[in-house]
Parts: sequence; C-alpha cells; structure tokens
Amino acid sequence: MVVLAVTWMAKIGRESEVAAIFENLTAESRKEPGASMYQVHKHKTDPRRFFIYEQYRTMRLWRRIAPPPTSSNSPKKESA
Repeated sequence: MVVLAVTWMAKIGRESEVAAIFENLTAESRKEPGASMYQVHKHKTDPRRFFIYEQYRTMRLWRRIAPPPTSSNSPKKESA
C-alpha cells in the first residue's frame, strides 16, 4: 500500500478557489484505478491550510497516475 499525507497552503485570498478544486479533485481521484482512499480536510482555524490523505493499493498503480518526478514536485529537504 502507498500512503501520501500532504499539507497544502493556499495563497491568501484563494482559499475558496482551492477548496472548490479539491472538491472536484476528490471525486475524480476516487475513480482512479488502485485508489483506496482520497480525503481532503480543511483546517478548523486556518482557512488556507488543507490536509490531503491518499491511499493506493500498490506502488505500480500509484505510479500510473502520479506525475513523473521533477525539480518542482520533488520533496524539499528541510533546513536546520
């Protein structure tokens, strides 16, 4: 199983737009082959913060829909 847990920060003033995008994305993501779960949560006190939780049955199925890694979507190292 592949699990992704992502925190997304919307730009100031774009919170409603991001919420609408995630609502549409949720419906479509749940239709993906291999998708076991796709859930978006909006933070209770910070309207800009979203938490996305995804589960896929196998790495192979997740890779079929995941974008190829690039410098713009690769995990960033945290500086100390």
